[in-house]
Amino acid sequence: MTYYHYTSQQAAQDIICSGYIRPSPRDGLIYLSPELYINGFQAANALGIENKPVMIRFDIPEDLVDSPTAPSLAKRILGPEGVRRQGGGWEITTSRPIPISSNPSQWFVLVPP
Repeated sequence: MTYYHYTSQQAAQDIICSGYIRPSPRDGLIYLSPELYINGFQAANALGIENKPVMIRFDIPEDLVDSPTAPSLAKRILGPEGVRRQGGGWEITTSRPIPISSNPSQWFVLVPP
């Protein structure tokens, strides 16, 4: 199985330079999905990703993910104006850094909206 990590261009540059996807300082987790999205807006909407433009996808072999949680559905995000992200996409988390190769065959630019 392959997991997918969706992120911004800036975060992708940091990941490639360091060689690792690291847990977020906000909650100590890395978010992955077993679902493949081609468009950044689809990933952001289904996985409840806010406050960064989702432009890059990392493809991660299952054996590189240490201690993943069971899959769960991403939560819907509401704001004063209504639904901001639909949620409902499958996600898993881990708190262990994931090694990433600088080889471009592991990351992909998503289709813009």
